[in-house]
Amino acid sequence: MILSVKRPALTMLVLVTCSVLAVGCGGTGATTATNSGDVSAGTPLTRASATAYAHAVNLRAADVPEMSGAGSAEGEPPQTPSSQRSSSAFSRCFGGVSANARLVKIHSPEFSVGRAAQSQIVRSTVEVWPTAALAVRNNAAYFSSRGQRCFLRYLQAARLQLKRRAAKLQLGPLRVATVAAPLPGTTDGRLRTIDDTRNGHVRIHIYHDIFTFIIGPAEIELEATGFSKPIPTATEERLLSLLLKRAKASTL
Repeated sequence: MILSVKRPALTMLVLVTCSVLAVGCGGTGATTATNSGDVSAGTPLTRASATAYAHAVNLRAADVPEMSGAGSAEGEPPQTPSSQRSSSAFSRCFGGVSANARLVKIHSPEFSVGRAAQSQIVRSTVEVWPTAALAVRNNAAYFSSRGQRCFLRYLQAARLQLKRRAAKLQLGPLRVATVAAPLPGTTDGRLRTIDDTRNGHVRIHIYHDIFTFIIGPAEIELEATGFSKPIPTATEERLLSLLLKRAKASTL
């Protein structure tokens, strides 16, 4: 078992939209250059090497044979003027490093099983900064008190937008929990949980877990979303262990 953390007892929380979750998150605390994911002194990272690293680490179809790719492909999120403004505004809100400074942010395909209220979804993301110091600085700001207030504010805005699109949809009160999720070989891993209860034509409970850890200049993230019931802890542990193994074995 690689996790020493249990899901907090939360109820009646709302779903986080992908537009909000697309902004990077991760561990706080200083990460020491002690693994193969770090940059050798004096060797500048390139976008090409960062992209190759992300491809080597990210989840792929063979990792989740019980799931399908849901038509998505690995790659960077689409950049539109609106999404760029939103990302910049959020970075300014929590005091993070500008997204313009990072080398790449690449999502794995989105893998899913089941349908509608009985479905499960997982994906990973690898974000690479020019230096480990920038990765640590950005994520320290993200998980600071200021950062958590900004995250909550953006979730509340996302809920209002969702409500405007579906006027009859009833949403429970919004709460978020973040706890330490230590992983071997990393200084500080995090688990952020968001639970959402929707009352529309049917009552649906959604469990959304976001695990993050930093290795050198790279932030690795696993998102696991379960509808009606959480994704099993054993599944999350297996996928986290796989991502950690690849992150350590791959070289930037």
